[in-house]
Amino acid sequence: MNKKKIIFNLIYLCGIILFFVIIEIILRLTNFGIDTRLFIEKWIEGERYYVLNKRFINKYFPGNFNKRGLDDRIKFKKKKDLGMVRGFIIGGSTAEGFPYYSNHSFGKMSEVVLKESGILPGLEIYNLGASAMSSYYVYDVAKKLIKYEPDFIVIYSGHNEYYGTLGVLSGKSHFLKRAYLFFKRD
Repeated sequence: MNKKKIIFNLIYLCGIILFFVIIEIILRLTNFGIDTRLFIEKWIEGERYYVLNKRFINKYFPGNFNKRGLDDRIKFKKKKDLGMVRGFIIGGSTAEGFPYYSNHSFGKMSEVVLKESGILPGLEIYNLGASAMSSYYVYDVAKKLIKYEPDFIVIYSGHNEYYGTLGVLSGKSHFLKRAYLFFKRD
């Protein structure tokens, strides 16, 4: 192969890569796409709160805007009160409380019992369980939760590894599933 052809091919390849890098930069600067942050910061009654971003679930179920969603009532103060114990539950439909709403899940029942008995009056447990979620969802969400100062995280998962989102039947390799989650990051 002659030198001119090699140089041309390298410049051509760099041009293609540069094109996609510029498109990606433009899309990120214009906030194009779905906001996949777990919680959105809002002012409520003069205090800063974290409110669940119901659209974050679309990272795992693309195209299902608001068809799937989690509980509207998930919100908590950005700055934890003294003595407050904050916990999160992550997993599939069983963790969510299926077939009931998340207010009837084992997490919410535990929270009510521990508060009412006086054992942990400053307890708040937030359920982020959702139907058909595999360990890829659990791993991705658990990493994000550290930012919200949890005192504990309960993981109730393992039964969606075959059919669940990004499960074995999705046909992708472990590398491609992790790459997908990385590039869909918030």
